[in-house]
Amino acid sequence: MVGTEPVRRTRKTPFIKLFDRTPPGIVCPHFYILSHANGCPFSCDYCYLRLTLRYVERLEVFTNLDDLRREMAAFLSSMIPAVVSCGSLSDGLAFDHINGLSRLLVPMFARQDRHTLIFVTKSLNIGNLLDLDPMPWVVASFSVNCDAVSRRYEKGAPSPRQRLAAARRLKDAGWRIRLRLDPLLPIENWQGEYAAIIDEINALQPEIVTLLGFFYFPKILQHVREGREIFSLAREIGVDNRRRIPHPARLALYRFCLDRLSVPAVGLCKETLKMYADLGLDPGHVTCNCGTG
Repeated sequence: MVGTEPVRRTRKTPFIKLFDRTPPGIVCPHFYILSHANGCPFSCDYCYLRLTLRYVERLEVFTNLDDLRREMAAFLSSMIPAVVSCGSLSDGLAFDHINGLSRLLVPMFARQDRHTLIFVTKSLNIGNLLDLDPMPWVVASFSVNCDAVSRRYEKGAPSPRQRLAAARRLKDAGWRIRLRLDPLLPIENWQGEYAAIIDEINALQPEIVTLLGFFYFPKILQHVREGREIFSLAREIGVDNRRRIPHPARLALYRFCLDRLSVPAVGLCKETLKMYADLGLDPGHVTCNCGTG
């Protein structure tokens, strides 16, 4: 995508869509994707949006918020509890100063008691949330990594410690906080690198930490010109046709993190049933980022 200043335009298709395409053998709860923008200004080397939004040439922010308000009001009238994830096709907060998405949505979720809204982000753009009253149906979920991975593959993003500091400010203001430790990579001295960031995560005490071992769909390589090095780490062909870090290396990463994390709940993201079995986890009791807990 060209540039970091987004194009403003009207969205012509629905803003809210159910994600229910989890293939057999992979554990992932159904949730709803809220598409408020296309593309992310941080352009991490591993990002799946290089494939998902391969036809989108510029960052786009949707401006027809009255349409979004009506669509969300209809969604919130449903009696079946659901999770809405804001951060699948763009960073959840990076454009909040442009579209004021949080100022629109938080009061709507405050008037109900069934559905949960999750802002998934690497951004420090938390000003609007700090101006709003925290409430139990909205979560800020920050994606972080160890310093070495962030320096090498997340060059356009704030540092992990800056993200954790933003999460701390929101938590101190009364907001619910979750973290994604993602993507886990078996880099040199990974034990020391991940031990350091886990110590800081433990100090923050988010309600959930979700772990994700790196994976990708092979077609993404047709759209990657720089930063291809990371894809060589994932050579195993998964049951969902993604390429993953080989199972023994993923297992070691997960075990290390699970042993060191001392937070209320830890979950896995889009992992295999075999991995759940090898870790002694129950795939019927999912405590991941997109869960309703």
